[in-house]
Amino acid sequence: MGAHADPGRQVTMTCDKPTAQDQDPPIAEGQLVGLFKAARERAGPSYLLTGATAVNEAVYAALDKVLAGLVAELDEHTYYQLDHVFDALKSVARTEHTQASAMNAVAEALHHVEKAFDRRPPRPAPPPRPWYEAHPLLLDAIADLLGEAAQEHADETSIAAGRLRNVLGLEVLFYNPEADAQQQADAFLMEDYAKGPGGRYVTDQPAIVRTDAEGVRQILVRGRVQRLPMGDTQ
Repeated sequence: MGAHADPGRQVTMTCDKPTAQDQDPPIAEGQLVGLFKAARERAGPSYLLTGATAVNEAVYAALDKVLAGLVAELDEHTYYQLDHVFDALKSVARTEHTQASAMNAVAEALHHVEKAFDRRPPRPAPPPRPWYEAHPLLLDAIADLLGEAAQEHADETSIAAGRLRNVLGLEVLFYNPEADAQQQADAFLMEDYAKGPGGRYVTDQPAIVRTDAEGVRQILVRGRVQRLPMGDTQ
């Protein structure tokens, strides 16, 4: 009493293929179980029979009705798969001794079949928001700085740069030979052109650092400093 594909349907697909990411699965969760239970309820008094033949026939007939009811809804590939899966499920019914237990076993198996048809790949995480959308205050500060610099307003540019520095929580360090030697070494790359005592230090690029809430200093950009001969004015 196995289910067979509709002879009017020309089935050629034989391999699994995952559901596309943006496409609904061909079998919805709860669909097969609901159709199976409805088919059994419409079968009438035979549900109370306990003989092995009656159990098998009742479950077979319900599965056949479910498959027949899905003919118009499913593509050929899905219909072909279900036809063979339902044949396998009928062997599940043969291992049960009552119609009620067979019903429960097949319904549980159908629940797993439904899940198997929804094999869409996980949706990728949405891309992070662009920094200029996520940090409007930062964008305003940059606009102020660039605007003042473009107009060559020295004082206003300095003020705008300070505002940007505060928004970012940054500190700008210029090399200071009298400060802590270790901190200076960590924050700057030294280029020594003096080649002897009495040199002077010129910050070619300042270091950019930030200090977190626990007081730990992080060097974001190492500065560059030149040690020049005392007479070098370049």
